[in-house]
Amino acid sequence: MENYEDKMKSILDNSVERNIWLDGVLDPDFYFSKENNVRILFLLREAYSRAPLDPMFDFIDYLKNHSASRGTHPNVTRITQMIYALKKGESPSWSDFSGRKDKRDESMKKIAFINAKKSPNRESKQTDWKTFPAIFEQNGPLLKKQIELCNPDIIICGGVYDLYKKIILGVEDNEHDIEVPNGFRYTNYGGRIAVDSYHPAAFGRGFSSKIETTLKEIYQ
Repeated sequence: MENYEDKMKSILDNSVERNIWLDGVLDPDFYFSKENNVRILFLLREAYSRAPLDPMFDFIDYLKNHSASRGTHPNVTRITQMIYALKKGESPSWSDFSGRKDKRDESMKKIAFINAKKSPNRESKQTDWKTFPAIFEQNGPLLKKQIELCNPDIIICGGVYDLYKKIILGVEDNEHDIEVPNGFRYTNYGGRIAVDSYHPAAFGRGFSSKIETTLKEIYQ
């Protein structure tokens, strides 16, 4: 997409948060190309960091080049495991991807990351659910613009599915949900598929296998 980076920066410049993290498409040239037959966007809660960061921290560069560090690494590894499995028809082990940047690069080109909260959480790795829904609602207009710019075929909602439906789609019930046996529920309400998923950092919860089951039913 022409001028993707400028358009995304323009959207994020309107954030009311301070010291925000720049998120979105990891590899625009490939993501928006005809080679990428399914665009997948991961809508997550927030990043965590104790380190001081400059304003408009480049989260995309961090994911691509520095994501073997603790915290972000499990998310990237689990997500790229799932993307690889869908393409190759096999489920690689954790050790195949853990700490192997070269194994993750191809999968990462196909996806986008968006955090609902734009500035990192510095207090705890756990989301504060007393305040987070209000933050999601505050960022709703900005998130809608980001999603439209990324134009995904499918959104994987890492623990934010109900908030996505309520604030982005304007739906507060389960009327439009479709249940997948041994997988996750999803909706195609509003013309775009969104999947209710565990957060990818949920160790031992069968994230990859349940996502595979869900997407294979959607695209069978």
